[in-house]
Amino acid sequence: MRKYPIFMLFALLVLSCDKNDNFEKEVNNFFELQILDFPSLEEMEKKINEINVLKGQKESNTLEKLLLRNNITEPILDHLSKRNESKKEITYDGIEGDLEFYHRERLNNIYELRKELGFTSIQSIADEINSLKLLDPKKAEELYYNNSNLLEKSKFEVYSIYGDEISDVLNYEGKVEIDNKLLKLDINNEYKNKIKYDGNQEESKSSQSISALVTNDSAVLAIKFGVFIVNWEVGKRRDRNNPLYRYAYYTKLAGFVITPENQYVNYPITINVGAPSDCKFKRTSGQNVFVSFMNTGTSTSFFNHYSSSRSFYLDEVRIASSTFTVVANGQTHTISSSSFSKKYDGDGGPIYD
Repeated sequence: MRKYPIFMLFALLVLSCDKNDNFEKEVNNFFELQILDFPSLEEMEKKINEINVLKGQKESNTLEKLLLRNNITEPILDHLSKRNESKKEITYDGIEGDLEFYHRERLNNIYELRKELGFTSIQSIADEINSLKLLDPKKAEELYYNNSNLLEKSKFEVYSIYGDEISDVLNYEGKVEIDNKLLKLDINNEYKNKIKYDGNQEESKSSQSISALVTNDSAVLAIKFGVFIVNWEVGKRRDRNNPLYRYAYYTKLAGFVITPENQYVNYPITINVGAPSDCKFKRTSGQNVFVSFMNTGTSTSFFNHYSSSRSFYLDEVRIASSTFTVVANGQTHTISSSSFSKKYDGDGGPIYD
Protein backbone atom coordinates (compact mmCIF):
# COMPACT_ATOMS: atom_id res chain seq x y z
CA MET A 1 0.00 0.00 0.00
CA ARG A 2 1.10 3.60 -0.46
CA LYS A 3 3.07 5.40 2.24
CA TYR A 4 2.18 8.87 3.54
CA PRO A 5 4.18 11.58 5.33
CA ILE A 6 4.63 11.04 9.05
CA PHE A 7 3.07 14.39 9.91
CA MET A 8 -0.15 13.23 8.24
CA LEU A 9 -0.15 10.06 10.32
CA PHE A 10 0.46 12.13 13.44
CA ALA A 11 -2.65 14.12 12.62
CA LEU A 12 -4.69 10.97 13.17
CA LEU A 13 -3.54 10.77 16.77
CA VAL A 14 -5.11 14.10 17.67
CA LEU A 15 -8.53 13.43 16.21
CA SER A 16 -11.54 13.99 18.42
CA CYS A 17 -12.79 11.06 20.47
CA ASP A 18 -16.34 11.72 19.27
CA LYS A 19 -16.60 8.70 16.97
CA ASN A 20 -20.08 9.41 15.71
CA ASP A 21 -19.38 12.96 14.46
CA ASN A 22 -15.94 14.58 14.47
CA PHE A 23 -13.99 11.33 14.19
CA GLU A 24 -15.94 10.15 11.17
CA LYS A 25 -15.77 13.56 9.50
CA GLU A 26 -12.01 13.89 9.92
CA VAL A 27 -11.28 10.36 8.75
CA ASN A 28 -13.47 10.72 5.66
CA ASN A 29 -11.94 14.07 4.71
CA PHE A 30 -8.38 12.83 5.23
CA PHE A 31 -8.59 9.52 3.42
CA GLU A 32 -11.07 10.17 0.65
CA LEU A 33 -8.43 10.50 -2.09
CA GLN A 34 -6.40 7.35 -1.27
CA ILE A 35 -6.18 4.39 -3.62
CA LEU A 36 -4.93 1.06 -2.29
CA ASP A 37 -2.11 -0.48 -4.36
CA PHE A 38 -1.31 -4.22 -4.21
CA PRO A 39 1.57 -6.06 -5.91
CA SER A 40 -0.84 -8.80 -7.13
CA LEU A 41 -4.44 -10.00 -7.07
CA GLU A 42 -3.37 -12.59 -4.47
CA GLU A 43 -2.20 -9.82 -2.14
CA MET A 44 -5.47 -8.01 -2.67
CA GLU A 45 -7.33 -11.16 -1.67
CA LYS A 46 -5.21 -11.41 1.49
CA LYS A 47 -6.19 -7.87 2.42
CA ILE A 48 -9.87 -8.66 1.80
CA ASN A 49 -9.51 -11.69 4.11
CA GLU A 50 -7.81 -9.52 6.71
CA ILE A 51 -10.63 -6.97 6.57
CA ASN A 52 -13.25 -9.73 6.84
CA VAL A 53 -11.54 -11.05 9.99
CA LEU A 54 -11.37 -7.58 11.55
CA LYS A 55 -15.02 -6.89 10.74
CA GLY A 56 -16.03 -10.29 12.12
CA GLN A 57 -14.19 -9.70 15.38
CA LYS A 58 -15.79 -6.31 15.85
CA GLU A 59 -19.23 -7.69 15.05
CA SER A 60 -18.76 -10.54 17.56
CA ASN A 61 -17.85 -8.03 20.25
CA THR A 62 -20.94 -5.98 19.43
CA LEU A 63 -23.19 -9.05 19.61
CA GLU A 64 -21.72 -9.91 23.00
CA LYS A 65 -22.44 -6.40 24.26
CA LEU A 66 -26.01 -6.65 22.96
CA LEU A 67 -26.56 -9.95 24.79
CA LEU A 68 -25.10 -8.53 28.02
CA ARG A 69 -27.43 -5.57 27.66
CA ASN A 70 -30.26 -8.13 27.63
CA ASN A 71 -28.86 -9.94 30.72
CA ILE A 72 -27.62 -12.94 28.72
CA THR A 73 -24.17 -13.96 29.97
CA GLU A 74 -23.94 -17.41 28.37
CA PRO A 75 -23.52 -18.38 24.70
CA ILE A 76 -26.74 -17.62 22.85
CA LEU A 77 -27.30 -21.24 21.73
CA ASP A 78 -27.00 -22.42 25.35
CA HIS A 79 -29.51 -19.76 26.36
CA LEU A 80 -31.94 -20.80 23.64
CA SER A 81 -31.64 -24.49 24.56
CA LYS A 82 -33.25 -23.67 27.90
CA ARG A 83 -36.43 -22.58 26.12
CA ASN A 84 -36.40 -19.04 27.44
CA GLU A 85 -38.76 -17.77 24.76
CA SER A 86 -41.03 -14.89 25.78
CA LYS A 87 -44.77 -15.21 25.19
CA LYS A 88 -45.22 -11.43 25.21
CA GLU A 89 -45.74 -9.49 22.02
CA ILE A 90 -43.15 -6.81 21.36
CA THR A 91 -43.65 -3.47 19.60
CA TYR A 92 -41.13 -1.20 17.94
CA ASP A 93 -40.97 0.89 21.11
CA GLY A 94 -39.82 -2.23 22.93
CA ILE A 95 -36.93 -2.91 20.57
CA GLU A 96 -35.94 0.66 19.70
CA GLY A 97 -33.38 0.98 22.51
CA ASP A 98 -31.55 -2.22 21.55
CA LEU A 99 -31.75 -1.37 17.86
CA GLU A 100 -30.17 2.05 18.36
CA PHE A 101 -27.54 0.61 20.72
CA TYR A 102 -26.56 -2.01 18.14
CA HIS A 103 -26.18 0.51 15.33
CA ARG A 104 -24.22 2.99 17.43
CA GLU A 105 -21.79 0.18 18.13
CA ARG A 106 -21.67 -0.72 14.44
CA LEU A 107 -20.88 2.87 13.54
CA ASN A 108 -18.07 2.90 16.09
CA ASN A 109 -16.76 -0.32 14.51
CA ILE A 110 -16.83 1.27 11.05
CA TYR A 111 -14.93 4.36 12.14
CA GLU A 112 -12.39 2.34 14.15
CA LEU A 113 -11.75 0.07 11.16
CA ARG A 114 -11.11 3.07 8.92
CA LYS A 115 -8.53 4.31 11.40
CA GLU A 116 -6.86 0.89 11.67
CA LEU A 117 -6.70 0.44 7.88
CA GLY A 118 -5.93 4.05 7.05
CA PHE A 119 -8.57 3.83 4.33
CA THR A 120 -12.25 4.50 3.67
CA SER A 121 -13.76 2.07 1.18
CA ILE A 122 -17.00 2.32 -0.77
CA GLN A 123 -18.22 -0.70 1.24
CA SER A 124 -17.46 1.17 4.46
CA ILE A 125 -19.63 4.03 3.20
CA ALA A 126 -22.47 1.59 2.36
CA ASP A 127 -22.19 0.04 5.85
CA GLU A 128 -22.25 3.51 7.38
CA ILE A 129 -25.41 4.47 5.49
CA ASN A 130 -27.16 1.28 6.61
CA SER A 131 -26.70 2.33 10.24
CA LEU A 132 -27.16 6.06 9.76
CA LYS A 133 -30.55 5.55 8.10
CA LEU A 134 -31.76 4.71 11.61
CA LEU A 135 -29.67 7.14 13.68
CA ASP A 136 -29.39 10.09 11.30
CA PRO A 137 -31.60 9.67 8.19
CA LYS A 138 -30.70 13.08 6.75
CA LYS A 139 -26.98 12.33 6.89
CA ALA A 140 -27.60 8.87 5.40
CA GLU A 141 -29.40 10.41 2.42
CA GLU A 142 -26.59 12.92 1.91
CA LEU A 143 -23.96 10.16 1.93
CA TYR A 144 -25.99 8.08 -0.50
CA TYR A 145 -26.52 11.03 -2.84
CA ASN A 146 -22.81 11.89 -2.81
CA ASN A 147 -21.84 8.27 -3.64
CA SER A 148 -24.85 7.13 -5.67
CA ASN A 149 -22.72 6.45 -8.75
CA LEU A 150 -21.30 3.39 -6.95
CA LEU A 151 -24.20 2.51 -4.65
CA GLU A 152 -27.63 1.00 -5.12
CA LYS A 153 -30.56 0.97 -2.75
CA SER A 154 -33.18 -1.74 -2.26
CA LYS A 155 -36.02 -1.75 0.26
CA PHE A 156 -33.67 -3.58 2.62
CA GLU A 157 -30.15 -2.19 2.28
CA VAL A 158 -27.71 0.07 0.50
CA TYR A 159 -24.98 -1.91 -1.26
CA SER A 160 -22.06 -1.42 -3.62
CA ILE A 161 -22.65 -2.10 -7.31
CA TYR A 162 -19.41 -4.14 -7.28
CA GLY A 163 -20.46 -6.59 -4.54
CA ASP A 164 -19.55 -6.26 -0.88
CA GLU A 165 -16.24 -8.10 -0.43
CA ILE A 166 -14.17 -6.56 -3.21
CA SER A 167 -15.71 -3.20 -2.32
CA ASP A 168 -13.79 -3.35 0.97
CA VAL A 169 -10.65 -2.41 -1.00
CA LEU A 170 -12.23 0.02 -3.50
CA ASN A 171 -12.13 3.75 -2.78
CA TYR A 172 -15.08 6.11 -3.15
CA GLU A 173 -14.46 6.19 -6.93
CA GLY A 174 -14.46 2.38 -7.17
CA LYS A 175 -10.72 2.28 -7.79
CA VAL A 176 -7.91 -0.03 -6.68
CA GLU A 177 -4.44 -0.55 -8.16
CA ILE A 178 -2.50 -3.75 -8.87
CA ASP A 179 1.22 -3.16 -9.33
CA ASN A 180 0.63 0.59 -9.78
CA LYS A 181 -1.95 -0.03 -12.52
CA LEU A 182 -5.63 0.71 -12.14
CA LEU A 183 -7.74 -2.48 -11.96
CA LYS A 184 -10.56 -2.12 -14.47
CA LEU A 185 -13.86 -3.37 -13.10
CA ASP A 186 -17.12 -3.19 -14.97
CA ILE A 187 -20.29 -2.53 -13.01
CA ASN A 188 -21.94 -5.67 -11.66
CA ASN A 189 -25.07 -5.25 -13.76
CA GLU A 190 -26.95 -8.02 -11.94
CA TYR A 191 -27.19 -5.68 -8.95
CA LYS A 192 -28.86 -3.08 -11.15
CA ASN A 193 -31.21 -5.59 -12.76
CA LYS A 194 -32.40 -7.29 -9.58
CA ILE A 195 -34.42 -4.30 -8.36
CA LYS A 196 -37.37 -5.53 -10.44
CA TYR A 197 -37.78 -8.45 -8.05
CA ASP A 198 -36.13 -7.05 -4.90
CA GLY A 199 -38.08 -5.85 -1.90
CA ASN A 200 -41.31 -7.83 -1.85
CA GLN A 201 -42.91 -6.65 1.40
CA GLU A 202 -45.26 -9.61 1.69
CA GLU A 203 -44.26 -12.95 3.15
CA SER A 204 -43.07 -15.46 0.58
CA LYS A 205 -45.88 -17.77 -0.42
CA SER A 206 -45.38 -21.53 -0.17
CA SER A 207 -44.82 -21.87 -3.92
CA GLN A 208 -44.25 -19.31 -6.68
CA SER A 209 -43.29 -19.35 -10.35
CA ILE A 210 -41.82 -16.60 -12.55
CA SER A 211 -41.72 -16.70 -16.35
CA ALA A 212 -38.55 -14.68 -16.91
CA LEU A 213 -34.79 -15.07 -16.84
CA VAL A 214 -33.50 -13.88 -13.46
CA THR A 215 -30.01 -13.83 -11.93
CA ASN A 216 -30.77 -12.13 -8.58
CA ASP A 217 -33.83 -12.19 -6.36
CA SER A 218 -34.82 -11.28 -2.80
CA ALA A 219 -37.94 -11.28 -0.62
CA VAL A 220 -39.29 -11.57 2.92
CA LEU A 221 -39.38 -15.11 4.31
CA ALA A 222 -41.03 -14.48 7.69
CA ILE A 223 -42.50 -11.66 9.81
CA LYS A 224 -43.08 -11.47 13.57
CA PHE A 225 -45.28 -8.88 15.33
CA GLY A 226 -45.03 -6.70 12.22
CA VAL A 227 -41.58 -5.68 13.52
CA PHE A 228 -39.08 -8.48 12.94
CA ILE A 229 -38.27 -9.56 9.38
CA VAL A 230 -36.24 -12.45 7.99
CA ASN A 231 -35.19 -11.90 4.39
CA TRP A 232 -33.71 -14.28 1.81
CA GLU A 233 -31.54 -13.29 -1.13
CA VAL A 234 -29.91 -15.28 -3.93
CA GLY A 235 -27.93 -14.34 -6.98
CA LYS A 236 -24.66 -13.48 -8.64
CA ARG A 237 -21.89 -11.07 -7.67
CA ARG A 238 -18.19 -10.63 -8.32
CA ASP A 239 -15.88 -13.26 -6.90
CA ARG A 240 -13.24 -11.66 -4.67
CA ASN A 241 -10.59 -14.28 -5.63
CA ASN A 242 -10.74 -13.32 -9.29
CA PRO A 243 -13.02 -10.29 -9.80
CA LEU A 244 -12.14 -9.97 -13.49
CA TYR A 245 -13.19 -13.43 -14.67
CA ARG A 246 -15.20 -15.20 -11.97
CA TYR A 247 -18.51 -14.77 -10.16
CA ALA A 248 -19.87 -15.89 -6.83
CA TYR A 249 -23.31 -17.48 -6.99
CA TYR A 250 -24.66 -16.97 -3.50
CA THR A 251 -27.40 -17.47 -0.94
CA LYS A 252 -28.05 -15.09 1.94
CA LEU A 253 -30.38 -14.82 4.93
CA ALA A 254 -30.67 -11.59 6.92
CA GLY A 255 -32.56 -10.15 9.89
CA PHE A 256 -34.24 -6.73 9.93
CA VAL A 257 -36.49 -4.56 12.06
CA ILE A 258 -39.18 -2.41 10.42
CA THR A 259 -39.27 1.12 11.84
CA PRO A 260 -42.43 3.30 12.03
CA GLU A 261 -41.03 5.15 8.98
CA ASN A 262 -41.12 1.82 7.09
CA GLN A 263 -37.32 1.54 7.03
CA TYR A 264 -35.73 -1.91 7.06
CA VAL A 265 -32.82 -1.83 9.51
CA ASN A 266 -30.39 -4.73 10.13
CA TYR A 267 -30.72 -6.57 13.44
CA PRO A 268 -29.00 -9.77 14.66
CA ILE A 269 -30.84 -13.07 14.49
CA THR A 270 -29.99 -16.66 15.38
CA ILE A 271 -30.91 -19.09 12.61
CA ASN A 272 -31.88 -22.75 12.61
CA VAL A 273 -32.60 -23.54 8.96
CA GLY A 274 -34.15 -26.86 8.01
CA ALA A 275 -32.96 -29.10 5.18
CA PRO A 276 -33.03 -29.10 2.24
CA SER A 277 -32.60 -25.34 1.84
CA ASP A 278 -30.70 -24.17 -1.23
CA CYS A 279 -30.76 -22.35 -4.52
CA LYS A 280 -30.45 -24.16 -7.83
CA PHE A 281 -28.57 -22.21 -10.51
CA LYS A 282 -28.82 -23.43 -14.10
CA ARG A 283 -27.03 -22.92 -17.42
CA THR A 284 -28.73 -23.10 -20.81
CA SER A 285 -26.45 -26.08 -21.52
CA GLY A 286 -28.21 -27.96 -18.72
CA GLN A 287 -25.45 -27.79 -16.10
CA ASN A 288 -26.75 -27.17 -12.54
CA VAL A 289 -25.17 -25.80 -9.40
CA PHE A 290 -26.72 -25.98 -5.92
CA VAL A 291 -25.74 -23.44 -3.25
CA SER A 292 -27.03 -24.20 0.25
CA PHE A 293 -28.30 -21.62 2.71
CA MET A 294 -26.30 -21.41 5.93
CA ASN A 295 -28.12 -23.43 8.62
CA THR A 296 -26.93 -22.18 12.03
CA GLY A 297 -25.32 -19.13 13.61
CA THR A 298 -25.95 -15.68 15.06
CA SER A 299 -25.42 -12.53 12.98
CA THR A 300 -27.29 -9.93 10.94
CA SER A 301 -26.68 -11.89 7.72
CA PHE A 302 -25.51 -15.34 6.61
CA PHE A 303 -23.75 -15.75 3.28
CA ASN A 304 -22.70 -18.83 1.28
CA HIS A 305 -21.40 -19.01 -2.29
CA TYR A 306 -20.06 -21.08 -5.19
CA SER A 307 -17.38 -19.61 -7.48
CA SER A 308 -17.46 -20.05 -11.26
CA SER A 309 -16.41 -18.33 -14.48
CA ARG A 310 -19.48 -19.75 -16.22
CA SER A 311 -22.88 -18.10 -16.56
CA PHE A 312 -25.82 -19.37 -14.53
CA TYR A 313 -29.28 -18.04 -13.85
CA LEU A 314 -31.86 -18.87 -11.18
CA ASP A 315 -33.82 -22.08 -11.53
CA GLU A 316 -35.33 -22.70 -8.06
CA VAL A 317 -35.10 -21.45 -4.49
CA ARG A 318 -36.29 -23.70 -1.68
CA ILE A 319 -36.15 -23.18 2.07
CA ALA A 320 -37.41 -25.85 4.46
CA SER A 321 -39.35 -25.06 7.64
CA SER A 322 -37.03 -22.99 9.82
CA THR A 323 -36.86 -21.02 13.06
CA PHE A 324 -35.16 -17.70 13.74
CA THR A 325 -34.60 -16.13 17.14
CA VAL A 326 -34.12 -12.50 18.17
CA VAL A 327 -33.24 -11.01 21.56
CA ALA A 328 -34.58 -7.58 22.49
CA ASN A 329 -35.82 -5.72 25.57
CA GLY A 330 -34.66 -8.57 27.80
CA GLN A 331 -36.84 -11.06 25.93
CA THR A 332 -36.24 -13.88 23.44
CA HIS A 333 -38.63 -14.22 20.49
CA THR A 334 -38.89 -17.00 17.91
CA ILE A 335 -39.87 -16.41 14.27
CA SER A 336 -41.06 -19.47 12.37
CA SER A 337 -41.28 -19.96 8.61
CA SER A 338 -43.06 -22.68 6.65
CA SER A 339 -41.46 -24.57 3.78
CA PHE A 340 -41.06 -22.33 0.76
CA SER A 341 -40.13 -22.79 -2.88
CA LYS A 342 -39.94 -20.51 -5.89
CA LYS A 343 -39.28 -21.59 -9.48
CA TYR A 344 -37.95 -19.53 -12.37
CA ASP A 345 -39.15 -20.76 -15.76
CA GLY A 346 -37.14 -18.42 -18.00
CA ASP A 347 -36.36 -19.70 -21.47
CA GLY A 348 -33.71 -17.14 -22.46
CA GLY A 349 -29.93 -17.35 -22.20
CA PRO A 350 -27.70 -16.09 -19.40
CA ILE A 351 -26.84 -12.40 -19.18
CA TYR A 352 -23.13 -13.17 -19.28
CA ASP A 353 -21.74 -15.48 -21.95
